[in-house]
Amino acid sequence: MAALRESLREAVPWCWQEVRAVEMVLEEVAAEFGEDPLLPLVREVLDKTRQDLAELHVLLEFVDAEIDLPEPDQERVEFLRQRWLRQDT
Repeated sequence: MAALRESLREAVPWCWQEVRAVEMVLEEVAAEFGEDPLLPLVREVLDKTRQDLAELHVLLEFVDAEIDLPEPDQERVEFLRQRWLRQDT
């Protein structure tokens, strides 16, 4: 049980940051084009992933494995932005 708890303490914040970075870049794309760039099924998966991570965060508190759900750093967001939004000229 301790190994699982420690694994989740490391993985959940990392996954949260990845999901948030993806959401931030998608918000930029949506603002530019005026609509969500994701297909509905993909949006559902992203939203469900975010919800599941938030629920894991709460559940971990009950097993004395409190964690933070930090926002991604700008470098990570910029990496995704450059990767997805680069324009080949």
